[in-house]
Amino acid sequence: MRFLLKTHVFEWWVGHELLPTNVKISAIKHNVDPICSRCRDGDETVIHALSDYPKARDVLIVGGFDNRLLINKYEFFIDCIEDSMHLLDKKAFEDFITTRWNIWTTKIMPFLAPRIWEKPLEGVIKVNVYASVNVNRTDLGIIVRDSDGFILSGKAVFISKVVNSEWEKLDALLEGIRLA
Repeated sequence: MRFLLKTHVFEWWVGHELLPTNVKISAIKHNVDPICSRCRDGDETVIHALSDYPKARDVLIVGGFDNRLLINKYEFFIDCIEDSMHLLDKKAFEDFITTRWNIWTTKIMPFLAPRIWEKPLEGVIKVNVYASVNVNRTDLGIIVRDSDGFILSGKAVFISKVVNSEWEKLDALLEGIRLA
């Protein structure tokens, strides 16, 4: 598949349930309400934010996506991605992921300062690490890119213990160094 780099990374985050939803944040910070702050209609999970949230659903309907993808109830978003790969042709699947990415960025843009990927010097690789703490495990994501932004390698690590955020960042950094 030919995806833009940002939508490819987004697809990886979604598939590993690494997006910072209220449910995920409330597992780390106890003063955060897991309920969707936009519609107040259930917990804000990845599925809710990208499919069940009324405005997201409207965007998908207007976009003409297969109704089978909208009426199925999924526990994890990776199941929705797998179904869409079977039901949609290549171009429609690319549109499916890009539309979900647009829904997500519209949701989070008011909270984020604009960040631009800084190109490293020629011949230097850049290691990006991401970490997430769940109730009973820690998830790490590592992406290694060259000076042109081309992804050289990537890895997801699931550790069956919960650590504080400083240790999870260190674990992610060490895994990134090993991978590079």
